[in-house]
Formats: sequence, C-alpha cells, structure tokens
Amino acid sequence: MPTKVQNTPALTDEVPLTVDHLLRLRASQIPDTPVLAYSHNGRDYPQYTAPQLNAFAYRAGKHYKNSITQRSSSETPEKVVALLGVSNFDYAISELALAKLGMTVLLLSPRISDEAHRHLLKKTGCSDIIVQPAFEKTINRVRSGYEGALNVVVMASRGQYGPEAATEEEKGLAPEDMRLDTQLDMEVEKSRNVFIIHSSGSTGWPKPVGKCYDTLSPSSY
Repeated sequence: MPTKVQNTPALTDEVPLTVDHLLRLRASQIPDTPVLAYSHNGRDYPQYTAPQLNAFAYRAGKHYKNSITQRSSSETPEKVVALLGVSNFDYAISELALAKLGMTVLLLSPRISDEAHRHLLKKTGCSDIIVQPAFEKTINRVRSGYEGALNVVVMASRGQYGPEAATEEEKGLAPEDMRLDTQLDMEVEKSRNVFIIHSSGSTGWPKPVGKCYDTLSPSSY
C-alpha cells in the first residue's frame, strides 16, 4: 500500500510534492507574508497571504466536489477538468481548488474555435468543464456538437469561497489540514500532470502539452 503523507505541522525544510502541498506549506511557514496582489476594481491592489489563498481554495474545492467526481486513489488515471474563461481571481482560485482535489487542469483559451475546444476535450479525455458565466454561449455551442457527455459547472465566485463562506468546521483546522485529496499518495501524484496547456493551433489542431508537478519550480507559485 502506498504511504500516505500525514497532516503534520509543516517543517521549514520540507520539500513540496504537489501544488496543494506547496500552498499548505507556505500557509504554515509564512502566514503573514503577502504572496499575491490582485485588483478587483482596476485601482486598488489588495494583498493576499498564503493562509487566505489556502482557505479560498479549500472552500472552492469543497464547492466543486459536489459537482465533479474525484479519483478514488492514485492507482486510477489522471482526471482532467477544463477551465474556460479569462484569467482573473476566480480563475486562479479555481486552479488551486482543482489542485486540492487532485485534478489535472486543462487550461482552455477562450480565443480558439468551438471545433478546437472539442478536439482538446476529446484528446485529453476531459468530461468536466468549469466555465465563467460570460462563456455560457460558447460552451453551449461546444457541447451541442460534442460526441461524449460533458459536465458543465459554473465557476465559483467570491461569495462561494471568500471569508463570508467560512464554516464552523474550518475553525478547528490548521492550514496543513485543509486537504481534500487524502485518498491520494503525494509521492505518486508528484509525477502526474497538474496543468495541460495547448498550442494555438495556427497550423492545425491545437496540441495539448502536459506539465507535471516535478517540472514546476516552487518559485513559480
């Protein structure tokens, strides 16, 4: 049986194995240090700490867990979930939330054609897609011509993962306990694809390119 990584207090020299592991480590190691600044109104740039992002991703992950089936163990194949929308704060939190769920995230460009979207979904074996409301018409067209089943989920917004969405259950959790993939073995998961990007498709169909945890530098996050 694979050895599970226990939810123990983070050590400063602990090597992160996955994106979510890294987020939980940073939330424990540097709780007061801002790691992200984002403008929601085009003027002000509020700063967010790792514990805040960890909590946001945890709540969004629990929200998505109600609509998207998780893998039961690391012995099962990667589960690809697509994101369709523009890069904003909700999008970034959704990426972290899916990492918490042990999903592989297919980052779909909103600029490619409906046919290209269908090609990438089929090529990556993706049957779940999280969509921003502004792209509802796009995904309806894509789904209407798609051969397989496609589970469409509306992207979580701040009201579903922000401070106002905090629950009593969270009060007893340390940052390293905000994990939603305890059924998975992180030693195995570190070699899985965390993101799938794709080429533009200017000379044919866009080509998916997987990025595994091993190839990502902790300094990227």
